[in-house]
Amino acid sequence: MTMSTSGCDYDVVVIGGGLSGLSAADKLKKIDPDCEVLVLEAKERVGGRTLTVELQGARGKDKWDLGGQWVGRGQPHILNLLEELGIETYKQYTDGIKFMQIGDSKIRNYRSNIPSLSLFALIDLQLFINRVEKMMKQVPLENPAKAEKALEWDSMTVETFKRKHLSTKDAMEAVNAAVRIIFGMECTEMSLLYFLHYGRASGGMNNMIEASEGASQEFKIKGGAQQVSEKLADRIGRDSVWLGEPVTHINQEDPNQVTVITESGKTVSAKRVIMSAPPHLAGKIDFKPPLPLEKQSLIQRQPVGHLLKFLATYSNTFWRENGQSGEVVCSYGDPVLIKDSGPLCLVYDATSGYGNPALVGFLNKSRQWSKVSPEERKQAVLDHLSQFFGEMAGKPIEYADKDWGQEPYNGGCPVNVMMPGAITYFHEALRKPFDRIHWAGTETANIGVGFLDGAVQSGRRAAVEIMSDLQPNLVTDADRESVTLKECVIGEERSQWYGPAVHIIIAVGLVAVGYVVYRMKCVM
Repeated sequence: MTMSTSGCDYDVVVIGGGLSGLSAADKLKKIDPDCEVLVLEAKERVGGRTLTVELQGARGKDKWDLGGQWVGRGQPHILNLLEELGIETYKQYTDGIKFMQIGDSKIRNYRSNIPSLSLFALIDLQLFINRVEKMMKQVPLENPAKAEKALEWDSMTVETFKRKHLSTKDAMEAVNAAVRIIFGMECTEMSLLYFLHYGRASGGMNNMIEASEGASQEFKIKGGAQQVSEKLADRIGRDSVWLGEPVTHINQEDPNQVTVITESGKTVSAKRVIMSAPPHLAGKIDFKPPLPLEKQSLIQRQPVGHLLKFLATYSNTFWRENGQSGEVVCSYGDPVLIKDSGPLCLVYDATSGYGNPALVGFLNKSRQWSKVSPEERKQAVLDHLSQFFGEMAGKPIEYADKDWGQEPYNGGCPVNVMMPGAITYFHEALRKPFDRIHWAGTETANIGVGFLDGAVQSGRRAAVEIMSDLQPNLVTDADRESVTLKECVIGEERSQWYGPAVHIIIAVGLVAVGYVVYRMKCVM
């Protein structure tokens, strides 16, 4: 163990070996190569909410992601890091026929970005999106609590707002599907203001949910997303990354240092600590003195989502050969019961960067499906896939799924959301340092909240905060600029899910509705 110049064991201890914590450690070492940094990770691996697994493919063994995986050109922090590390990206395949099973069990298909919904559902959904986009622009990125209507919007759930402004079942189910995938939550569980702020930080609705040009699911990482954390750990030095060391106590009672104790009994001291563990896990640590009441209250109002992700590899891309994109969106049936609907919520082409065919997807009603045996769950997924792509979909080379609710030291995925009231009363505690403890993690990001980009940005921001205090002469304007809040522009051409064609449909639909009303009045 190396002693820092202050007499502490380390200058900075980073808690959490995911993308955020490792980005923080890496940035600290970049600013000051002599900075003594230690990363403590509870799991026996680095990567946090990213997880790359090796499966048998058509051309031999290959790697796929069962955790976070997508990036987009509007995410500069993760893209710059990938370039630094020499990691390639490749485009998410989206060409061809897409499928929807929305509102009922009927399978519909379409080719453009306009989903196969009824005219009234399309109008309903687009008007809803327009309204949401306008509201997003009214939410300040730095502090959503300062929005003019913050109290009103933070007092209701997304479900309340959805029911107030949508009238068709299909439009409601489309929103349900999007929320389940983005947050691993139901609309009933999160604040409307949080939803609006999250969307603003992502650059708009299209960025959050689409795989189209410029959106957040535009590219995949060749070789898998977990390798980013692996390479960062190598760059920092593996001796400075301790695995299998969950932190149990953090003591700041000594005015000269922070003492960190792990479950195995290891004790280290540091000038500063960066906490990059997910909020609900950070809240389980014993702090002395206790966390400020505002921080405790915020953590209590940040439940984590639940995702169940699957991957199936195949001998060939039969869906492409049939003119299909591999994309499926499903949401129908009772919101709790799983026997009245198939398990799929979203499916994408997951063909690897080395050409091995695969499909990847997320389960609808994942909390219920997590209670089902893995064998029964696998069969249900393959049977449902076969409804869209034919019998070949039921015959994978290899199949794997990941229940993130069962992952040790995660207990959920992809992000901790905020319940009603959390932003209004406690948002200022989100990033505010607690004495010598600084906060990172994608939940604390200024931009790209919930995404890999947000994880990188938040880690680097925490590192710059600390070094601006410890070694201000070493922090450059470029360092500060790299983590400064930048406006996410929600371009008019990107603010609509379905583009100009839907506006034409809406116009025609409204004229038709107006004509019907006029004729009815004439008859009466």
